[in-house]
Amino acid sequence: MAKYTQTKKSAEIVKPHEQGMIVPVYKGQVGDNRKKGAPKSNKKNITSNVIAKNILLGLNENMDGATNLIYTRTGVGEAKILTDLGYPFNSMEQLLVAMHRPRSAEELTKAIKTTRLINGYKTMQDALASRSIMPMPESSIDISLKTTKQIVDSLPFTLTSDQKHAVWNCMQDISSNVPMNRLISGDVGCGKTLTYGIPLILLHLATKNKTGVSLVLTHNSLLAMQIEKELREIAPQFNVRTKLIVAGDKNVSKIDQNTILVGTTALIHYMKKHGKHLSVDMLVIDEQQKLGSEQRNKLIQRHTNVLQATATAIPRTTAQIMFGAMDISIIEQCPVKKQLTHWLQASSQKKIL
Repeated sequence: MAKYTQTKKSAEIVKPHEQGMIVPVYKGQVGDNRKKGAPKSNKKNITSNVIAKNILLGLNENMDGATNLIYTRTGVGEAKILTDLGYPFNSMEQLLVAMHRPRSAEELTKAIKTTRLINGYKTMQDALASRSIMPMPESSIDISLKTTKQIVDSLPFTLTSDQKHAVWNCMQDISSNVPMNRLISGDVGCGKTLTYGIPLILLHLATKNKTGVSLVLTHNSLLAMQIEKELREIAPQFNVRTKLIVAGDKNVSKIDQNTILVGTTALIHYMKKHGKHLSVDMLVIDEQQKLGSEQRNKLIQRHTNVLQATATAIPRTTAQIMFGAMDISIIEQCPVKKQLTHWLQASSQKKIL
């Protein structure tokens, strides 16, 4: 019979007072907290033990502050959370203690489930609160149907009916005095980039003489480069002005008005430095599930038309769609037939592949 062994790296000795208990292990972080110009001796790491000590200190000395923060973030009091969720704890203090110092595995499981319920509750509250969007005249931009036809007719292929429907939805949103908040949902290869690229270029052409910009935010440099190239190729006859913004690019010049900026989260720093005075007329988030909401919100102004594209929407977005806080355009038809090949491999072939 074969003998299997398992080796654990960086094993730790369990302290006597923690034996027989469920002890939380927090994910530490190796970082450099030095201020600019400070000596290397000031470098600090945030270890799991440091986090554990601070949380224990907070549970003992700042429980009121922790619970009040939860009530502030959720926008409701303890009694309403207890009533609406019906979770198996008598107070928020009990829940926090159970999360970090559980007496049993069963209590910890209940605490984790309850925490997820509260997060879901907060998401639904946000979705309900954002159902009614105030009209913003600045968000309304007239789109030329003649220009739209010129762009669509010049494409080397025909749009699918789903793509046409999604483009039309976006055009109506942009022309409305209520800022667009729409998701384009479609599988990989269904033509989402072209679908949002057409209304993006139409808006760009409609605001040619204004001091505004449109942004496309994505999660990595290669995708940003690909999108920027595709946008230039959609309607070359109109000489659409685009600019690529990625981290580490030292040749990026100051922003020009009426430009489509395509980039990674480096766009946030770039706009903060060069684009404070400019109007963000439209923001497209490609692969929204890989970008945080805080990152997106830093680029959104009150009148900004926001369009997100993804194959796998995050739960918060799904909730917003279900509660009517976000519109959706679904692309199910694929413009080209996919040729998929499946391979079965043995473990011995991994090195070869």
